Order: sequence, then structure tokens, then C-alpha cells
Amino acid sequence: MTTPQQKSNSAIRARLRPPLAGLGIAGLAAAGLCTQASAESVDSEIVLLVDIVRPELSNSEFNRLMDGYAYAFTSSQVINSIQSGVFGSIAVSMMFYGESSLQVVGVPWMRVSNAAEAQTFASLVRNIGRPNSFAYSNPGAALTAATASFGTETGHAGNGFESQAQIVEVASAGIPTSSMAASTAAASDNALASGVDLINAMALGNFSSSINNFYSANVIGSTIDGVP
Repeated sequence: MTTPQQKSNSAIRARLRPPLAGLGIAGLAAAGLCTQASAESVDSEIVLLVDIVRPELSNSEFNRLMDGYAYAFTSSQVINSIQSGVFGSIAVSMMFYGESSLQVVGVPWMRVSNAAEAQTFASLVRNIGRPNSFAYSNPGAALTAATASFGTETGHAGNGFESQAQIVEVASAGIPTSSMAASTAAASDNALASGVDLINAMALGNFSSSINNFYSANVIGSTIDGVP
């Protein structure tokens, strides 16, 4: 049975948004947000979910992608956007994925609220070790793992942070097999139903058109009013 939310999610999967689009909604958290005493309040929590399957993503492409993340997070535009939120901070983590059983945390959850913390994140990203995976990537399994990492907002063990905006930013250079479409779409719908607010995607490499088609149809979505 298709719920109204699932119908809305399917309609939203009309196009891919720019990478790190979620950073523009850092101010979504409202004043007076109730959080657990042990959790730090931030404006949004972002998982950078990166497909590292070879040979679709070469080592040089991987390094350029990490440099791109580092540059983005240390840019004045992004830092100003983060600091414009209610709490003036976000939490971010990076997770790598490949075949069904491969979801590896590259950068654990950390706060970014100023230039110094952004530089720390950038240094971690630029010096990160790349896991190996040569099988077809499984974005559905990766979305499930990313959803669990948000912690209490998605019904799992706390990650040390709480916010009103949970965002997944996917980057992929691989084309999943057509047989994965249904399970991937189901994982996306389940993520949004569980509490994830935005799933965005960025196509990399030589097969970007086909990747765009798959991720537009089966991955991206939002429950945020006014996000097309």
C-alpha cells in the first residue's frame, strides 16, 4: 500500500539537487527545541555518503572529491550559512559504501560551528584512507546504515547530537544494477518515514547521465515543505 508520504516522496524525485544543498537549510531548527541532556543541539545533522566502488571511481577522482568536500566546508559561504542557524552549528559525518555488506564510517560525527572546526574536518577528509570495494554498489543498504547513524531522531542509539534536520548527501560514480531499483527506493522511503528530512545525490565520473536517472528515480527525496 502506498502512503501519501510515499507518493509525495516519489513526486519529489524529479531532479538532483546541487551537492551540499542541505547546508543551506542550517537554520531549520526552531528555538525551544527539546533535546536530551546528553545530546548537543545543532541545526542539522549531515551524513556524506560516498560510493567508493572501483574502477568507477578512480583514486585520483576520489582524492579530488575529498578535496572538494574539504574546500566546501571551509568556504566562507558555507561557514556563514552554518553560523546563521539557531544554534550556529551542524554535525557532520562521512560514510563510505560499496557492496551490500560494506558501509564504513570514514569520519565519525563531529561538530562544525566555526572556521577552526571546519579546518579540522577538512584535514580529516583529505587524509582519509579509502576502503576497497570492487562489487556493484548497494545504495539501499547504504541509506539504511546512514539512517541508523542519525540516532534518536530515526529511532536508534544516540550519536551525541540532536537536531530537527537530518540530511543525507550521496555521491556516486557507479550505476547500481536495475535489480536494485525497488529495494533502493524502499530504503529511501523508509529513511524519510523514519525521520530523515532530505536525501540529495551527486553523480560523478563518466556515467553521470545514467547515475542521475537511477538516483532521481530511486534515491532523492524530502519531507521539507517548500523543497522542490
